[in-house]
Amino acid sequence: MGISQTYKVSVEDIKSWNDLSSDAIYAGETIHISQEEHYKVKSGDTLSGIAQKYDVGVK
Repeated sequence: MGISQTYKVSVEDIKSWNDLSSDAIYAGETIHISQEEHYKVKSGDTLSGIAQKYDVGVK
């Protein structure tokens, strides 16, 4: 399950909240997964993998 599925937000929202131009994320980054929640990216994480972990979708 992905980040967007877990938090029931779109990948586009996540990208917008984090000024991302692509789905690429990097270990050590802290990203906004809602207007108030954050997730610290770990080595090996992918946007789709994080979205899956939190039962949210990647669009």
